Order: sequence, then structure tokens, then C-alpha cells
Amino acid sequence: MDSLNIKVIDHRHKHVPMWLVILQWLILVAILFGPGVLVDSTAMQWAGFIVFLAGAFLCLLGSTNEKLTIEQARTRLDELEAKQTSKTPSSNRI
Repeated sequence: MDSLNIKVIDHRHKHVPMWLVILQWLILVAILFGPGVLVDSTAMQWAGFIVFLAGAFLCLLGSTNEKLTIEQARTRLDELEAKQTSKTPSSNRI
């Protein structure tokens, strides 16, 4: 029997449209490779490629792919709920 995995999705963060993400990547590529193409410098193009690879690697390191069991998901949800309630100002204060 396969174990049941639950993915906790946090919708508090703003969703960015896909076209905007693609536009940002195109601008990044143009910034990294554009100067090398304009001055016809292979070395500058390679430097842009290396910076691009380093950035992609850092993005992969920063992304999380947490697969949780039911117990782990309940614990994680409790932690998120506790954090949320601790940040909410009390309505009883004057």
C-alpha cells in the first residue's frame, strides 16, 4: 500500500501570472546575454550563461518540495495556525 502524502499550500502569497514570469525570465536573459551579443564577445556570453546557471541552481536550492504524512501535515498546519494567531492583534485591547 502506498503511503498518503499531503502537500500544504499557503495561499497568503500573491499569485504571479505566468505571462509575467515568462517576461521576467526573458528580461533576465536579455540582461545577461545582451551585452555579450551586442559587442560580439563570446567570453561575455559565457559569463552570462554561468551567472544564469548559478541563479537557476540557487532557485532550485531555495524551492521546497515537502511531502508530508497525515501526522506531519496536521503538525505543520497547527504550527501555521499558531503562528497566524500570534500575529493577529487582540480585539480586546483598548
